[in-house]
Amino acid sequence: MRQMPFEPPTEHYDEKIADIHEQICKLIKQRKDLSNHNPGSPTAQWVSA
Repeated sequence: MRQMPFEPPTEHYDEKIADIHEQICKLIKQRKDLSNHNPGSPTAQWVSA
């Protein structure tokens, strides 16, 4: 299977949610740091909340 490059859509971006995106990125970085870059996933129970 050939991997295709991912290009996020940039035609529209709602600036009202920029603060949320900033928080998400900070949380992702915090998770990577705390987990020593372990890419483990939460259980379905945690995700469904």
